[in-house]
Amino acid sequence: MRPIIDTNNLFYSEETLVYTSRLMIVFRVFILVMGFGFSIYLLCSKDYLSALIVFLLSCFFTKEIISLMGEWNIVQLRINSRGIQIKNEPIIAWDKIENERVITVVINEKYDRSYEYHFAFYDTSQHKPMQFNAHKLNFSAQELLSSAQIHRGRFKK
Repeated sequence: MRPIIDTNNLFYSEETLVYTSRLMIVFRVFILVMGFGFSIYLLCSKDYLSALIVFLLSCFFTKEIISLMGEWNIVQLRINSRGIQIKNEPIIAWDKIENERVITVVINEKYDRSYEYHFAFYDTSQHKPMQFNAHKLNFSAQELLSSAQIHRGRFKK
């Protein structure tokens, strides 16, 4: 089991390991099982066309969910005093990172104005902005920003 990181006490952690949200993975697997179960129910009630459609939709999403389950224990982001590492890429040193922040992204502007919060920074070595949807990770964007600020402070010492 992963260690629980106290965001109020990050001064004691050497690095912050960020994973894909297990709640999101479990929820998607649950929805997939419900889809297959519903297609079996439709098959038993002799609604063959609907059962086939629901079954094919469930099969379509199975590949994505299997790839998500493969990332169950893979570190997506590693934030430490040397910099930020994204998956298996080389670490980006703090002197190559600028403007780390939380971005509010409007998902649906017309109807209910849904929002997502992304952790973002600018990578000066590759000259491109990096952005991560915090909804898909096991930390919020604000927790990632706090961790980045603390570890950046350690880099300067």
